[in-house]
Amino acid sequence: ASAMAMSLLLVVLVALASPFVAQASRASSDFDFFMFTTTWAGTFCDHEFGRHCKHVVGLRNLTIHGLWPNYDSGKYPQFCDKRKFDPDKVADLQDRLNAEWPDLLSKGGLWSHEFEKHGTCSASVLPTEHDYFGAALSLNERLDLTSALFRAGIQPSSTQAYPTKDIVKAVKSVIGDDVDPELNCADGNLQEIRVCFTKTFQARNCDSSASS
Repeated sequence: ASAMAMSLLLVVLVALASPFVAQASRASSDFDFFMFTTTWAGTFCDHEFGRHCKHVVGLRNLTIHGLWPNYDSGKYPQFCDKRKFDPDKVADLQDRLNAEWPDLLSKGGLWSHEFEKHGTCSASVLPTEHDYFGAALSLNERLDLTSALFRAGIQPSSTQAYPTKDIVKAVKSVIGDDVDPELNCADGNLQEIRVCFTKTFQARNCDSSASS
């Protein structure tokens, strides 16, 4: 593991990874629910992008990966219209995006990828680019999963392992005991926490759908 991963790794005893499913063959903004996904940068970069990831120094919080429309069938729409990401339309959100949704890719392009692939399919609920990014930031503030983990005594470590049930319990403390989050892990290391929401942003159970 890289030095970054060793300093930022959050280790879990049991890996609960959602299987990736075939993408929907049709592009549509008619979807069933949102999947809000936060990422642990150390694992994300080590296992997904390696040297193509920025070296994030001192990052000790989960960051936003995306807000993904999904179907109850386990598939998801993508690239639903031809709109392109325009940074000017979210200029007032720039500081928060840098802090809460940093672009971890060394070549950049995470925000454009997320909006063009997923944001364009959210239009029935979030009609504008600003609405899409604003909603994700609001959910991140509302959940504050990093603080929930810290309150439960779960902190980044290259040596301390945490039972999955403890991580799930910490997440449930903010989303409700009747809602199950999904943990995406790589080699026993926490990579993502996913929480699903209705179109009115009430927490609900996820299914086996996944995206990126």
